[in-house]
Formats: sequence, structure tokens, C-alpha cells
Amino acid sequence: MQCLDEVRELKYLQIRLERSGLDEQQIKEALLEKAAEQSNIHVPNEQVEREYTALVQTAKQRIRYEYMAEGKPFYGFPESFYAALESLRVEAYCSVKTELLLQAVIEAEHLEVSREELEKEGLASAKRLEVTPEMARMFYGDDYGLLKKDLLRRKAIDLIYEHAVLV
Repeated sequence: MQCLDEVRELKYLQIRLERSGLDEQQIKEALLEKAAEQSNIHVPNEQVEREYTALVQTAKQRIRYEYMAEGKPFYGFPESFYAALESLRVEAYCSVKTELLLQAVIEAEHLEVSREELEKEGLASAKRLEVTPEMARMFYGDDYGLLKKDLLRRKAIDLIYEHAVLV
């Protein structure tokens, strides 16, 4: 029964988001965020720490780059950086939980991506990036490994969206 209440809450959120003027992808991402928030999926601390470390490194690189781009000497990170570290930890937790939820949906629903879907998306990607299909295949790999993960993720998000609609 709790699951049904959560799906109803997702439907209510979906209606509010649709009225807000967001596009469909933004609505799907917001519903995914809410579904992850409601999920009771176990989130291993080790995964959160790895994600947190990656986010901190990215933030440090961005700050260093901004100093370099402005031609300023770098003497250390601003105080605001240290104040933001806890929010990065929360972001890391949410990111890991979301990915675990998507993986659980992919496994529970036995979602798959066909070779035809991979090739179609590979061609579409090449067109968007204005590169040849061969260049896109070189980037993604002959088995389209990078693309497969992305397409499975999209299918799981679509499934969450569709189930919110059905209530």
C-alpha cells in the first residue's frame, strides 16, 4: 500500500511539473529524483565516498581553471569551497542512490537494448555531433558499450515516468 501512495505522489508531482512549463526530460529527471528520494534502496558508504571524492576533485579542478582563465595566481581554495563540501556529500549520496535505483529497475524489469537500437542511436548521435558514423562507433566502441548504458538508463527513467502516469 505504501508503494501505491508513493506512485500517487509521483503522479501528483508529475501534474505539477507539467503545469510548470518544464520540458518532458526535466519532468522525468524530477520524477526520478523524487522516486530515488522515496526509495528504501541500500546505499553503500563506499560508493558514496567514491562519488564524493570525484565530485570534490571536479570542483577543485573547476576552481583552479577559473583562476587560471582569469590570470589570477592560485593561493588556495576560497572559504566558500569548504562550506560547500557537505552539500557535495549530499549530492554524492543522491547520485549513488539514483543510479542504484535505476539499476534495480533495469534488473527487475529485465530491460535490454537491441543491436538495432544501439546502431540507430549511434547514427543519431553522430548526426547531432556532426561526425561520421565511423567516428561515433570508434568513440562508443564496436559494441556501443557506453551508449548501451545510457540507453538502458533512459529506458528505466521512461518506465518510472510511465508508471507515474498510469495512476
